[in-house]
Amino acid sequence: MNRDYQIIYIGGPSSSGKTSLARALQEKLPIPYLHIGIDALISMMPDRLNDWTGGVASEGFSWLADTDSEGHPIQTLRVGPYAGMVCNSLHAIVLCLLQEGHHLILDDIPLSPADFLKWKETLKGWSSLYVGVTAPLDVLEHRESTRGDRMVGSARAQYHASRMDFGYDLVLDSSLLTLSDQLALIASIQPEGGQTN
Repeated sequence: MNRDYQIIYIGGPSSSGKTSLARALQEKLPIPYLHIGIDALISMMPDRLNDWTGGVASEGFSWLADTDSEGHPIQTLRVGPYAGMVCNSLHAIVLCLLQEGHHLILDDIPLSPADFLKWKETLKGWSSLYVGVTAPLDVLEHRESTRGDRMVGSARAQYHASRMDFGYDLVLDSSLLTLSDQLALIASIQPEGGQTN
């Protein structure tokens, strides 16, 4: 990259390869980038507030069993009031880190156009690259089932919710592109405007 992005936003459904790409970028980029996402804040929450097994967590994060329009079982993320506060705090934390001069890679699952637009508004004025990462649904579901640390059905729900038509600068299919290919495509994008350090 000829100029450095202050922040690289990586969005897409669960099991799409966002975290692998973020780690590869950290190793490849010549300056240090902090990798941040909601998982970092979830790990700071009291365990008792969240239920990742299919039960109800009234204050935190939990899964809601449902079916999609074709009758397939899905798991939709339920966000309680405290979890909502945590999500909002991530925006403030990201801004604080940017204002302190850090370069960031933000790992996110925008579940609606409004979620994505909220990040675009938050990051307005910063040199930002928006990268969507996805894969075909059958690939996501296979990864989900083999990883063992994902709620089965969440990839299908997020595949339909976290679409690639939200306004990304670049969309990558991790089933077709190696990490090296993805890094090369990201490096080919020239930053536009915003602050740079």
